[in-house]
Amino acid sequence: AITRGGTNLVISLAFLFAGCAGSGSGGPGADLMKAGCYDEAVAVLETASAARPRDANLQRNLGIARLKNGDAKGAVENLSAAQTLKGKDSTTLFFLGRAHETLGANGAAADAYTRYIALKPDDAEVRTRLRLVNLKRIRSEIEDAVKNESNRRADIPENTLAVMPFQNLT
Repeated sequence: AITRGGTNLVISLAFLFAGCAGSGSGGPGADLMKAGCYDEAVAVLETASAARPRDANLQRNLGIARLKNGDAKGAVENLSAAQTLKGKDSTTLFFLGRAHETLGANGAAADAYTRYIALKPDDAEVRTRLRLVNLKRIRSEIEDAVKNESNRRADIPENTLAVMPFQNLT
């Protein structure tokens, strides 16, 4: 016998699975993505994208689904393709920046965020993300320089000071 609590669990699970089934309105995979069913969304979008490889929106949505599903490398591939097809799509640029950031490619993330800000200059979240990836990139460059410093053998006078080049981070 199913208790009242068990019935609620069964009903909740039924709604969850029904949500993942999707109705198809809003384009291929849209309902699946809204329901958080990224595995299924990737499968549907891959099929649709294979049939229409030059559809920037399909490439973008497939890239977003892959990113949310944990495949940042695949996301970069699809989002880069979408960006090539439709260069001024701010959503594509935002998620391309996020995918690069996830991979630790801070220079590429900064490039995507900079292009995004050119389209939407008032977006404070992306401005903040741009500052953060630039700081990470600079920190990485400094760490590499310090590592390489110990490998160098040169007669450098003790009163020598090394100054890193600075750039505007905004």
